[in-house]
Amino acid sequence: MKKLILLVFAMCLSFTEINAQVYLGNSNEKITDKSLIKRAPVKKVPVSSTADEQATANTNKKYEDITDYSVELDFDSKIYGIGIGSDHYSFGMSFGDGYYSGILGVGFGDTYVKDNFLLKGRLHPYLGLLSTDYGGESKEEFTYGLLASIGIGVKVWTTKKGNSAFLTFGYQIIAPEFETSKMFDNGKFGVGISFVCW
Repeated sequence: MKKLILLVFAMCLSFTEINAQVYLGNSNEKITDKSLIKRAPVKKVPVSSTADEQATANTNKKYEDITDYSVELDFDSKIYGIGIGSDHYSFGMSFGDGYYSGILGVGFGDTYVKDNFLLKGRLHPYLGLLSTDYGGESKEEFTYGLLASIGIGVKVWTTKKGNSAFLTFGYQIIAPEFETSKMFDNGKFGVGISFVCW
């Protein structure tokens, strides 16, 4: 009877050892999880271009810098001008028959950019130099005042870095010596390019 019990006990130990080797492995084999775990299929994420990613990011943040270049015309006085500026500064030169002026303005402004359009407004106090020559009499004087401008633009291209260029149209008025009653006497239409850096 004791031999029978020892034999059954030995068989149980052998069976346990075999099962342990099957599930845990031995020094000569490795167990992988391929047969034990069913893997879920990997979904491929569509690859987007850098320009697309930057364009999406640009719609959700404020631009870092903007620079405006413009050519201006006062149809009534036949005075032509060129200008460069941004939200917070402006520099302009104007030319006409016996007329020259250069002004530098510093003040307030902002630009709203959304997708393919922009809308901008500026309000800059300025200092400048005015030179006139009428009837052989020339006169030069320092001038000051306030200039205001508005403009709209449409996107014409985007660089590889995600920066944008807009074709802009606008109108500028000037109040010499802050006399606002004469602002529209000095109005100029303008066309230009605005570069927006993100």
